[in-house]
Amino acid sequence: MLAGNPKGLFVESGPRGLANVKIATGKEGILVEFSDLSILAADLLKAAVVDHNASGGSLPDATEYSIEYALIVPTGIGLGPSHLPQHDAITLRFGKATLGIAIPRGVLLELGQAIAALGAAGSTH
Repeated sequence: MLAGNPKGLFVESGPRGLANVKIATGKEGILVEFSDLSILAADLLKAAVVDHNASGGSLPDATEYSIEYALIVPTGIGLGPSHLPQHDAITLRFGKATLGIAIPRGVLLELGQAIAALGAAGSTH
């Protein structure tokens, strides 16, 4: 098993170098190219955004609030273009899969300054 969690989503090595994505143990999974796992991840995260927008709720400010999050370590990080005006993308590579996250340039500048300050201070959160 490559990855799993207590919520019942599992990803295993499948035949021919494919990922076998299972929603619950013991059920048939779907075979996906490892390079396409980022598309699956993006679609799942888009669904979370649509659900949030439909709820009309507000999000807490992540800088003032301790939130729980799933933590993974990418195999590569970079910057790239975005299809949205006045946005650039942070690209996160996970083996053969690459996920791009579009961020407004002003927010990206603030994030860059915060990262530089963290690096200069030599501390982590």
